[in-house]
Amino acid sequence: SRLNFRLRNDGDEHAFGLAARPPPALGSIFQLRAELIGRTVTRPSAWNGRVYAEVGYTDLAAWRAWLDYPVDISAGEGALRVWATLGGGKPVRATADVVLSKVVARLAEDLPVLELSSVSGRLRGRDSDGTYELSGRNLRLFPLSGPELPPTSFQLSASRGEGDRIVRGALNANALELAPL
Repeated sequence: SRLNFRLRNDGDEHAFGLAARPPPALGSIFQLRAELIGRTVTRPSAWNGRVYAEVGYTDLAAWRAWLDYPVDISAGEGALRVWATLGGGKPVRATADVVLSKVVARLAEDLPVLELSSVSGRLRGRDSDGTYELSGRNLRLFPLSGPELPPTSFQLSASRGEGDRIVRGALNANALELAPL
């Protein structure tokens, strides 16, 4: 309900904004804005630009019907803001502010389920010329059971070689409790 949509085109430049109030099961507010450059929608791989999305209080698991998360999220609620830069139709850089609670997720098939009473902070990712970077600022994790982990800021980088194999990497963190992880 309360759907507002605005679209502006000028040659190959496109800007749009969408604001809506989703059903209560999905959240309190949804906003999506973008400034994109692309000639035709039939070639999304040629599009470049910036995208911003904001979801007010929401149930992350309820969005699984429409979103293909990069990890298996079976529960979680909270708010999220994401800024992304597209290059060649793919995300090349993204920043997310997260404030979530009651999170249940599996980061990979061979890892145990991760259960957090809450998680908050800013995460950034970047994919550039064969190097992946992931960083976090003031990331706070509160496990469902066990002591609170100290807030941390970190930066992880990994470089790909032949066949997308990781050939080099580095991790820097100001505080990291390894035992609970």
